Amino acid sequence: MKKNRAVRRLIYMAITVLIGILLVCFGFNIPFTTQKFTGFYNGLLKTNELTSGIVAVYNIERVGLDSDYRLDVETTKSHIENFFGIRNQSVKVTRLGDDKLKVEAAALSSVETLLNNIGSYMQLNFRGSADGEKALTGEDIKSISVRRNTTEGGYGAYFEFTESGAEKLKTLSSSIVSNGESLYIYGGEDGETQIQTISLSQEITDGALFLSGSMNTYLETQTYISQFLNGIFPVKLTLESSSYIYLTEPSLNYGALVGTILTALFIVGSIVFICLKYKHLGLVTAMSLLANFVLTIGICSSISILQTNLYGMFAFAFSYLIAYICNLVILEKIKREYANGKKLPGSFKAGLNKSIFPILDLNILPVIFGLLLLWLGNLQVKSFGFIMFIGFAVNMFTSLLLTRGLLNTYLTYNSTKPNKIGFKREENIDEIA
Repeated sequence: MKKNRAVRRLIYMAITVLIGILLVCFGFNIPFTTQKFTGFYNGLLKTNELTSGIVAVYNIERVGLDSDYRLDVETTKSHIENFFGIRNQSVKVTRLGDDKLKVEAAALSSVETLLNNIGSYMQLNFRGSADGEKALTGEDIKSISVRRNTTEGGYGAYFEFTESGAEKLKTLSSSIVSNGESLYIYGGEDGETQIQTISLSQEITDGALFLSGSMNTYLETQTYISQFLNGIFPVKLTLESSSYIYLTEPSLNYGALVGTILTALFIVGSIVFICLKYKHLGLVTAMSLLANFVLTIGICSSISILQTNLYGMFAFAFSYLIAYICNLVILEKIKREYANGKKLPGSFKAGLNKSIFPILDLNILPVIFGLLLLWLGNLQVKSFGFIMFIGFAVNMFTSLLLTRGLLNTYLTYNSTKPNKIGFKREENIDEIA
């Protein structure tokens, strides 16, 4: 009977290994989402190849029902790439499914501000008076960029209009100059929030508008422009997530490197310790711990929009530490049952059963905490929350199922002696079932 159960366990494990091989080699679209599982192997390669940057994911909402949606998205991508590319700011814009856009940009705090601004929807329009009709809208603007003010110094925002927009601007500016009025710029969600008032001394005939203002730096001007940029997109973008995914400062890179080395040394040292203390059972448990680590890294690095930041690195290390503690709890429970007089099969069964609730206590709260961070956390801790959730969910799987299965299989196929697993009986205690 025991042999039959062991054979079934081996079959289950073989199926699990086969599924694991498929997950390592192949990718697939994740059902009911626009995300893609790239496969563990490709995911780990991707993780190694990434450079410094920030990732922002935007939800796309169609604005013009009669327009070509695919062309509108491509135009929006082009606007974003041009906006960041002027100053050689590394940027990559990728469409995810039908309704998401991913932007990978340089890892600068200022860039995160820009990404937030272009994710705030605006209906941009120009008027000849405070209560006048909309003379031009965002559709009439071809591009917005930063230009240097050659006469007064500093920088300004350069609005370049389309051919039809240039004609409208010429008519509007002519009316403003002749009537002694001003140019009013409106924006906001409904296009009714007054943003700026500009005095014009002459008619604009070249289809371009230069707003110099009092901006002294390129970055200051670019931040100013980013508030208008969403007003010229043919689609509506809403920021879903944005987080630092890599570190560019040398001191932070050094700290991250030190943290990675210390984590690796802890993993190696912990496995050596558990193998020396528990001998054969330590080797069995080490297999579960390594599987836990590979599963966590593999899942997190294989989801298309998830990237690892400094918070995520801490979550990886923390989840492994708890996984290690869970496996120690299992072995210590078995050891305690044997020390109290039970035979090895009875010790294994009782120890595994008594370790279930401590393992759940150690993992359920972090899983819930990770979900809350993913839901309620600010933009820079969402990655931590997701990895926290994945890491501790994997912990429960490996501790309650994988470690348990490996230990039971080992017990079935080995005539285990106490000295092979590092157990000792308390003196003057007789064996009980």
